[in-house]
Amino acid sequence: MTNTMPVLTDSDRQLQIDILTRWSENPNITMHVRDQVALASFTAKPVYQFIVNNPDHDGYIEWADCNPDFYSKEPSDRRRILYTAPPLPAAKPIDLSNCTLTLNGRNDMCMVESEVIAAIRAAGCEVKS
Repeated sequence: MTNTMPVLTDSDRQLQIDILTRWSENPNITMHVRDQVALASFTAKPVYQFIVNNPDHDGYIEWADCNPDFYSKEPSDRRRILYTAPPLPAAKPIDLSNCTLTLNGRNDMCMVESEVIAAIRAAGCEVKS
């Protein structure tokens, strides 16, 4: 079975960037590493590259950057796309507005776990225990 990532439209990508950027700028929200990685991957730009030398003759591969048009004309075994971070699979927003906010022992705002799990499942996502 081949795993393929869903393709995000520009508007979907921008929406995710806007949400994560608002989180990162809010002093009341601590962004987890996964959220920081998500923001980085949404803002990552592709770098198109092709092989410029003859690896069989030279004994090594030398890559050079190029534009998407040049890239599309190169054979698939002589080109690659690099990202500063791997592309993030499409994230599906989940409405947590009905979840109860409580304070834990350290006075941190928390949501009731069972309500969050129910909201995630209601959105059609799997919750692994």
